[in-house]
Amino acid sequence: MCKIIVLIFFMIPKLLVLCDFTFPEIKLEAFEPKGLRVSIPEIENVRLFAFHGRRNRPLSQIEPGEFSKDIVNPKSNGWSYINPDLKLNVGDKVYYWAFIQHGMVRYVKDSQVWEVKELLPRSQLNVGSCTSSITEHIFDNFIDENKWKRAHFIAAEPDFEFCSYQKRNDTSYIKDGKLIIQPIAITKDEEVLGVLDLRNGCTSHRESDCYTYEDSGFILPPVISAKMKTNRNFKYGKVEVKAKLPGGDWIYPEIYLESASLPIRRVWIAYARGNERLIGNGGEDLGGSLLFGGPIFNFSEPERSKYLSSKKSNETFSNSFHIYSIVWEPTKLSLFVDDVLYGEIKNDIASLLNEPMHLVLGVGVGGIMDFPDFYVSSNNKRKPWINFERLSMKKFFRARQDWMPTWNEGKSSLIVEYAKIWAL
Repeated sequence: MCKIIVLIFFMIPKLLVLCDFTFPEIKLEAFEPKGLRVSIPEIENVRLFAFHGRRNRPLSQIEPGEFSKDIVNPKSNGWSYINPDLKLNVGDKVYYWAFIQHGMVRYVKDSQVWEVKELLPRSQLNVGSCTSSITEHIFDNFIDENKWKRAHFIAAEPDFEFCSYQKRNDTSYIKDGKLIIQPIAITKDEEVLGVLDLRNGCTSHRESDCYTYEDSGFILPPVISAKMKTNRNFKYGKVEVKAKLPGGDWIYPEIYLESASLPIRRVWIAYARGNERLIGNGGEDLGGSLLFGGPIFNFSEPERSKYLSSKKSNETFSNSFHIYSIVWEPTKLSLFVDDVLYGEIKNDIASLLNEPMHLVLGVGVGGIMDFPDFYVSSNNKRKPWINFERLSMKKFFRARQDWMPTWNEGKSSLIVEYAKIWAL
């Protein structure tokens, strides 16, 4: 049975639904020489179970934690998160918070702590001991949601893209054996007004990423796009993606590795802006013929670009398919395009990439991080917004008559023929 309460916050009515739901007991187990298993029993109508933890230091609900995982598919005996590489000792404490989506309602259990009393035999963890494995993602007929988690939320920090990522059949789909991720521009003023409610199936833990409304000059995101990540994480190995990058003003590909516990830590596999040309005051061209790759540890410039490598081409990377790959080792990260090495990160910097990651594929638009101010695009139109200004998204939307003609189906999509992961 549910109770519905209407509350008034700042003269805006909010609907609060209180249901008879009891958060299940969370079971934690530590293993020798290493390993952690977190589990809850199978419960009807649960759509997602997320766990965020940290060793020997308290953790607040807003922090991602030292290790974390979103589980979207239960096993036969319930929902479980396994971290085979986590080293725990008797007496260690795991501080954690957990999250469950039960139907359309979200429940959080925060400020929890568990102390390791014993270490169980590793044989009970049910994790294979292979030293190398390959996961090959061939897009034949459909997007396999046992392998991929499709994003469904409103873009926010750290990139603050001018789009929402929605799980729709017109933004991400399979065609002719290839994955298509197609951003869709909103064309009518009335479509960026009102409310955008993605709470049903939202894949973010923040309420503001699931529900927003037009207010005081702020509009709804004027582009609908798509993004997806692998359900499995891995640590060290090789990733190879054969793809044609998206073209069009103020579009960019999202092909990167992302830390499972700290999403601001990424490794770009293939990044080239969709603008055919993007010219600065000094004549430099940051357009689509300039490829970037490498690790990102901070989302503010100049630190954001500090460890990136680049390669200039005679044509834009949206014109044809290329094979983008990285080799990730404990002390070295190597970047390739079409089997040609164009960048290496070694020693102390590479060793910072020492945590499990997953592969992300998507298309981003605009935002406050990816396009420098005052640059001029290939149609001789200056970038229509200033990063970090209050109404940047609205100014981008108002200039749609300039950038929309550079988009078209096929050119503005990310097209992926395959993705392969060799995990060590």
